[in-house]
Amino acid sequence: MRVSAFVLAVALALGGCTRLHWAKPGADDEAAREDLDGCRALARAHAARMADPGLSPTVDPRFGSITPQPRRVEQPLVEAELLEACMREKGYRLVPAER
Repeated sequence: MRVSAFVLAVALALGGCTRLHWAKPGADDEAAREDLDGCRALARAHAARMADPGLSPTVDPRFGSITPQPRRVEQPLVEAELLEACMREKGYRLVPAER
């Protein structure tokens, strides 16, 4: 499985002292939090459905057809990639946080 830019950015942020946050022109902190919460819930639910071997893969227009289903150990990585895709679809990008 490829490592997404988001997962790589998080690893670098944890390894260094740079904190990152999602930013979009014209979006205030409250709007960004709401979008992040919505994307996080969508990514978590979608990754959980994908990891359940009893369920069929689903087609979601935001993420396309998802096959094959990941194993449970991959679920956090899949969640991170889906979260990143959702936030980028909404126009956000990861930027260093102001101190």
